[in-house]
Amino acid sequence: MRVDEFIDVSNRAETPGELLGLFRTAVGGYGYDNVIVAEVCGNDIMDLPILICPEGYAEYYFDSGFQEIDPVLPIAMTARLPYHWNDIGNSIELSSKQRDFFEECNEVGVADGITVPIRGPRGNTTVISLSCHERNTDTDRFTPYINSLAVQFDAARWRLMNPDSGLEQPVLLTARERECLRWCKAGKSAWDISQLLGISERTAQFHISNAMAKLGASSRLAAVVVAIQRGLLSL
Repeated sequence: MRVDEFIDVSNRAETPGELLGLFRTAVGGYGYDNVIVAEVCGNDIMDLPILICPEGYAEYYFDSGFQEIDPVLPIAMTARLPYHWNDIGNSIELSSKQRDFFEECNEVGVADGITVPIRGPRGNTTVISLSCHERNTDTDRFTPYINSLAVQFDAARWRLMNPDSGLEQPVLLTARERECLRWCKAGKSAWDISQLLGISERTAQFHISNAMAKLGASSRLAAVVVAIQRGLLSL
């Protein structure tokens, strides 16, 4: 299935199940059998809405503690482009346990894989990982197509899962309000912030209160959390 065909049919899908079936057909044309979608914030997996892999693999993965050494997820937090698992060892130095991990994955039917990281609007990342039973030597040629399919799948899935969602009213924080929130995130009081920024404690509290009001937060901590969720503060 060509990318333009997938865009057309995926936009007309009526259920998440139908959309997933179309996506599996599309990526299956490139040899990928397994599909894993993870919602990630920082280094934490918040949700695994889609987990299609060989029977027993997920249990084996977590029971063996592979999530502690698997380099695929941490790389997704900083990568801006899709990357192939077989290329990871060319970019970073793998430990012996990590090399053994990839070999074990190959033995249980999760061999060559590609991960597409997609940045969300609230500091989250959707990680779409595809893998196949046997290693493919011609992966670079179709990487752009896989990337396009994954991005379209994520957008279509979001629309189906959030049919009533609209555009959010943007929150505009001043540079000083953002700076005060950054120090609140570090655990500083209004007095501490005033000393760090060379302003009065009352002025520091004024900027913090303004930021809280704009974010609809009832406390400084809540304001920091909302600001991170909306991409106004880094983790």
